[in-house]
Amino acid sequence: MRFAIATALWLLRATDADDAGQLGPLSIGTPMMERIAAARSFAAGERASSAPDTTNRRLSEGHHRPSFLHGHRRFHTLSSEANHELPDEIEDGSPTKGTRHAAGTQESCDAAFLNCMPHTKCLTCFSTMQEQDVDWASVKPKTPCSDVISFLHDSGKCQELDSDQTERDIFCTTFDNCVVWDDMAGGNAGGNADEDEDGGAAIDCDSLTECDWEGIHKGFLGDGICHDANVGCYNHAICKFDGGDCCEDTCDLESDYAECGIDGYACRDPESDYCDIFLTTKCKNVEPPDDDDLPAGLDCRSDQASYRLVMYDSWGDGWDATMTIRDTSNEVVYTGKLETGSEGTDFVCLSTEPACYTVQVAGGIWGNEISWEVRPLRDGAPPIADGGSPQDCTFPVGVLDACEKTCDGRPDKSVQNDPEYQSYEKLLGCLKDKCLIQVGACDTEASCKPCMMDDPPAYCFVNDNYNALIDCALCHCAGAEDQRNPFCSEKAAPGSTGKATKKEEKPKDQTGKSAACNADQTLKGSAAVMSFAQCSSVDSVSAMVTNFDENHFGALDRFEECAHVYNSDKIMHGGNKAMDCMRILYNTMESPTDKYIDGPDVPLDAIAALSSNLYNNAESFCDCASEAARGSPVCESFMHFKTLLSETLDACRALDEIDCAAWSEYYKDCQGKVVQKFTKVDFSNKNQCDFLIEDKCGGDTHYPAFRKYDCAGEIPGVEWDFYVS
Repeated sequence: MRFAIATALWLLRATDADDAGQLGPLSIGTPMMERIAAARSFAAGERASSAPDTTNRRLSEGHHRPSFLHGHRRFHTLSSEANHELPDEIEDGSPTKGTRHAAGTQESCDAAFLNCMPHTKCLTCFSTMQEQDVDWASVKPKTPCSDVISFLHDSGKCQELDSDQTERDIFCTTFDNCVVWDDMAGGNAGGNADEDEDGGAAIDCDSLTECDWEGIHKGFLGDGICHDANVGCYNHAICKFDGGDCCEDTCDLESDYAECGIDGYACRDPESDYCDIFLTTKCKNVEPPDDDDLPAGLDCRSDQASYRLVMYDSWGDGWDATMTIRDTSNEVVYTGKLETGSEGTDFVCLSTEPACYTVQVAGGIWGNEISWEVRPLRDGAPPIADGGSPQDCTFPVGVLDACEKTCDGRPDKSVQNDPEYQSYEKLLGCLKDKCLIQVGACDTEASCKPCMMDDPPAYCFVNDNYNALIDCALCHCAGAEDQRNPFCSEKAAPGSTGKATKKEEKPKDQTGKSAACNADQTLKGSAAVMSFAQCSSVDSVSAMVTNFDENHFGALDRFEECAHVYNSDKIMHGGNKAMDCMRILYNTMESPTDKYIDGPDVPLDAIAALSSNLYNNAESFCDCASEAARGSPVCESFMHFKTLLSETLDACRALDEIDCAAWSEYYKDCQGKVVQKFTKVDFSNKNQCDFLIEDKCGGDTHYPAFRKYDCAGEIPGVEWDFYVS
């Protein structure tokens, strides 16, 4: 008689209930979303009395992990209390003032944000802002954190910080380490090419004779993710350009964990048709851009002359407006706009005889001032017409009296009369919700407040608070929520018009460098950290990110190598059995060290926690890590976290490679022993479960873990039936 294995769970939970232990209101082991819920209850004056029963929760969510495993103490996810030390300026009890740490001492944003996670009120404040899409990252340089808290309080948010100085300090430490300021721009891309991100000597990729160096993660090669920014030589010829991952035409992957281009491409392969001339000097199949001023195909008639149409955009993302030029007979001679960037030139053919032209510019959005000029081709020649948006004006050519020149620099239409224009008034509701920090800062500054109108004075564009407000408005209030301007993820610090790191400015033929994060990336990165915190031990992950180098994954690396070799060698499996690799994973939970990297700074608890999550709850853990990896940006402040996610996904791939084969071996070794000892297989019998788990099937055979429960087509039916018995 066969029963679902879940029946055994209730028997074992009843037996082991006294041993399971009780989690406190906000225990380190409590899942992150439950911490958030408890934090919100606390903020409302309803302190949670105890943590939810995580075993019940997992069962109710329909997890397919064999249920009897959850009843055994040895399979509880590992976690440890981390000693969250505060900076000196906070330990003495004084609040932070929004000042930067000294150069070289700033904690990375990922580590700072993880240190906030175990603190209820800090976590609640950031999670509330994330859910409501409040932009806290793009602010004026050196904005005091106390002002930010005040603006949040006035809008009814984060009021729980008011009465708790310690939580305020934790929040401000996180804020100070994560906000994007001009003095941080440039990142590694502008640093010393002879040093890595930790100040040590960089790897000389050209001197390597094989794709191997201390700290390499060979599982990163060919995983579909371009690791150009990771320290090392992944995207170099010696490693076949990250196994082909960094070029669109060489990346080849079918995976549940990532798809080609998930983190963009950085194609340095000279043979690729997508070789990027801004990243390498060695491209063979790509022509450099044509520097000719006149575009191909511009062919004016004999009674026409070529003019430059120079277009400007104050924010740097191109125009939201459209420009049309018509001649005297109302024929369209030009229609278009500045597609990208802060400045661009197009060309138009205009009459050499006396004529009058009409210009119409419609659309646009508050904060993004656009302007244009029509100039003769000769360098230094003055414009014959200029204006902005919205506009409906005329200008003459040939003779001055062909018509009145009304295209004379300023828009001649009120924005109220242009239905396509998104005015300040139209945006104000959104600004008060999503840009409340920037609105508060501008409104309380005497020189910024007059700028909060549709036609602001020109001096406003040098005001940092005004520029921060514009950045927030154009990234959070322009267009549909699910169609955010892609320029937001590329833009540098508030007030600038360029990208965080232009391709033209990157050191060529140098891999392993990351750029500084901008505001949008900081918001996305912090959201990814919170997402990953839902499925992992916060304190252990924090330790991994804080005490980080490429060698910090200990015995977990040996498990991955074992699985990859087993999978790649289809005949001999590298001399390994799948259960040999599974044994390494199991032992890593209790002995995470590795003889090659043992030392006081190795975060053993973090490695053990990752291994335990993988062994006990692989399906949801790997799915969560994959989702976090998709949201985490490739920039300096999140590179440690990004590498941690890549390592986690490599471990998931490794488990996927050997789990079904391991079960096949387990069946052959264990099924007979169960029948011999108990006559028949009946997993509703607690003694049989103890025999499988506690007694290791009467020997040293650990119960296998599964990445997914999809072995029905990979191993013989009789072997898989043993699992589903």
